[in-house]
Amino acid sequence: MWDEYRKYHPRCKPVAPKGVLRLLLAALDAFSTEEVVSVVEWAHCSDDSQAQFLRDGGYLGLDNILRQAKLPRRVELALVWGDREYLLGEEGDVVVSPHLLRGLLGGFNDAWEIREQWTDEERAEYIDRVETKEEERNAVLVDISDRRRNQ
Repeated sequence: MWDEYRKYHPRCKPVAPKGVLRLLLAALDAFSTEEVVSVVEWAHCSDDSQAQFLRDGGYLGLDNILRQAKLPRRVELALVWGDREYLLGEEGDVVVSPHLLRGLLGGFNDAWEIREQWTDEERAEYIDRVETKEEERNAVLVDISDRRRNQ
């Protein structure tokens, strides 16, 4: 993820500072690596008015891009911008992601009540996604440790 950010900011240090690492790890607690990288790309390349606001105002630091309160919406915008089929199911049915669903319902508690109504297959898919996020987070931590050792 840091390497992706450095593509747009080549004068950054080769290894992310500790404060940035905390931001990245917090983002990984809620989203996948792909989703976080998509937000970075979206902020730097999208024609979306919110992304343009970030660029025009010079708000392209990770502390702004990955701001916890705004990150769920930015992930949605980035995924829709990066892959228009993200919100379409296999049959072309509209699929609402959990992050957008939470926003539409106005809070985590409402989304949790809906989650309790999931089928066993939906619940298993969600658990797989959570486990994948944990694996990705662990891989990032190992990568960070390896880079620090090699400095």
